[in-house]
Amino acid sequence: MRKLCSKILVFTLVAGSLLPVMQPKAAESRVQNDKAFAPTVCHSHKYLASKKSQSGLKLNKLFIEDLSLNYGEIRDKCDEELTPEHVGHGEYCTEIPYSYNVRYYFDTYDPDLNYELKDTSPCIRVEGALNEILSGFKAGSTKRMSVKSFIKLLKKNNYNVKYKYRKGELNSYYVAEEFEEVTFKTKKSSKVTYCLHIGVSSKDKSVSPYSITWLFVKK
Repeated sequence: MRKLCSKILVFTLVAGSLLPVMQPKAAESRVQNDKAFAPTVCHSHKYLASKKSQSGLKLNKLFIEDLSLNYGEIRDKCDEELTPEHVGHGEYCTEIPYSYNVRYYFDTYDPDLNYELKDTSPCIRVEGALNEILSGFKAGSTKRMSVKSFIKLLKKNNYNVKYKYRKGELNSYYVAEEFEEVTFKTKKSSKVTYCLHIGVSSKDKSVSPYSITWLFVKK
């Protein structure tokens, strides 16, 4: 990932409120309790309700295609007008109507600092709760699990799964101060390596369905 800034706190927009990503527990709690994630409101939870974690975890098929598209192509897929926001250093982010509580990020990096969002600006990552990016969690589950247990579920439907614990650096932009980096390939997209950055609990290095997560294609 390209280094972005020299900040101490990084903020993300979760259901309309700014939260410091460097506090994964607080962010998870906010997402978990928000009405937007209630099973009666959120379509993705209805979809997850038919799944069981014992069947393993799968990458939400929405993102398999979208990560290969640019801003213009994704905008054309939406029925509602998008409102992208410049978040600094040439990156724009926007919520996509059909992706519920996930935000999309586009790169407009220009050595001349002409940070203008164009139709050709590539989608570089999506950000959201882990259970929005991966399907297969039991509906309404808030249970935390060890990273090894999570990897075991991910391996049931994917392969070449590798993971390592990482800490963020003060001169770069990361999902959290402590996170798990997971790379894998899906059975349907064997030529593409996906990467997850998942904020973990600093106490026991565990994850939950509501862990704040980044998803991108590993170059």
